Amino acid sequence: MQAYTSIFRNAYDLGIISNTLILGIVVALLGTVVAFIFAYATTYLAIPHKRIFKIFSILPMVSPPFVISPAFILLFGRSGLITYKLLGIRPDIYGFWGLAFTQVLSFFPTGYLMLTAMLQNIDPSIEEAACISGTGMKKVFSHT
Repeated sequence: MQAYTSIFRNAYDLGIISNTLILGIVVALLGTVVAFIFAYATTYLAIPHKRIFKIFSILPMVSPPFVISPAFILLFGRSGLITYKLLGIRPDIYGFWGLAFTQVLSFFPTGYLMLTAMLQNIDPSIEEAACISGTGMKKVFSHT
């Protein structure tokens, strides 16, 4: 018990705990936003090649978890294929936002699958009735 109480008395350990909580909150919020955008686009919008979007959005779930970080470094690192070779920039991704971006890419497929199932099960007749009665799409979507 004394070991646990010493953790909450040490400033270094408290910094680690607070950084972890902040990272978790940021990843949860950004992952939900990305998942919603993908789910909305693949469910409601008439975009060409929807199947490709669906495959790419589920791809991080089927790949081993240890592959995502090296792939992110090879694509977006200081000598990355996208950042350095295509865009000519050398960003520093080895920090908070690089880790957050990697985790968002790793975890958004779970939210995408749940939000897609939810959006597909919304009854279209309710949406149509609300639109006919003069309600804007923003309000219809936020209350369904």
